[in-house]
Amino acid sequence: MSITLPTHDDSITPMRLGHVLRNPSEDWPNYGIRWDTPADFQRLVEWGRNEYMREWAQGDPTQVEIVADASRRAFGGNDNNQILREKTGEVVAKHLEMQAQSGKRVFYVLDVGAGSGDSFITFLDKVSTDFKGEIHAVLLDPATKPLDKAVERVGARGIKYTVLKGRQDQMPELFATYLGDKKMSAVMQVGSIHHDCDIPFQNFFNVTEEDGIFASGDWHPQTWQNPAYVLKMLETNWPEHEAAIKHFMQIYGVKKSSLPRDAKDRKACLDIFKFWKAYQDGLLERGRDYGSNSIWPFESHQDFRRYLRKLRGAGFSIKNEGYFGELLRETKTTNPQGFYKDSTIIMGTYGHRLPLLK
Repeated sequence: MSITLPTHDDSITPMRLGHVLRNPSEDWPNYGIRWDTPADFQRLVEWGRNEYMREWAQGDPTQVEIVADASRRAFGGNDNNQILREKTGEVVAKHLEMQAQSGKRVFYVLDVGAGSGDSFITFLDKVSTDFKGEIHAVLLDPATKPLDKAVERVGARGIKYTVLKGRQDQMPELFATYLGDKKMSAVMQVGSIHHDCDIPFQNFFNVTEEDGIFASGDWHPQTWQNPAYVLKMLETNWPEHEAAIKHFMQIYGVKKSSLPRDAKDRKACLDIFKFWKAYQDGLLERGRDYGSNSIWPFESHQDFRRYLRKLRGAGFSIKNEGYFGELLRETKTTNPQGFYKDSTIIMGTYGHRLPLLK
């Protein structure tokens, strides 16, 4: 076994970045990470996932509001996660309503990274009051306290639910134990699946029923895909930290900072720079140690085009045609869906599991 794993010292950076293995595994070579065998790679993936578990273990109940506040500070008053919840919830709700028109009555909806239930409750609010079906919530999250809150909120709506305490890579075992061969009418996620260095899109496809959909609303800056982009953030937000910047360049072999070529992708990187500065400022104003917050910058944010490619590779159709095309038109949705005219900072991506030909 031979693994090369450069790692920076977070104690000297102006903000805790998190472990380098939290970044997308496709981009690890950009950071000088090397491995010889598939077993080596899987060991690194598990290490990266455990780094997320370590982050969540240090989480704070006020975290969601701190993130929302940082978003409002950085994006002209907009809570980006709520923008994504609204659109994702609208698409899933309309999908269920359209399916119910053909006589279907029982709908299982998986919320990946359900947290305290904000996304699922937003989705329920989008469902028509005369909806004829029965919704069964499947709530997946590795953190117990937020899940307990989600169960309380969903249960108060009279919705049946199944709780899956674990990560998205553990879905095959969790489904086998708690749901058997049940398939989902919709798999939805808002700002959660990027908490995984090797996002398992195949798991999402495998639990989706024929004619079911996958609906994602996520953050898509490419900042963590390249250490040269991260260097640009350090230079932009904290230019006075010369020693930390020099250290970062040495560890990851970065010659100079840069940004993506596409103008909207560049703006997304600049947008996430503003978010993290606003996040840090908000924590400091609250008297909180920004090293112990429950989200750290290094995450598996990545190009939204990758999501579409990976959805297609897993088996989903991403084409705007047939039933899926009608659903997108009914909800005035594009695939991909942009929310800012000059930036790809947040995007919606969608997939459809086509029914088998009879």
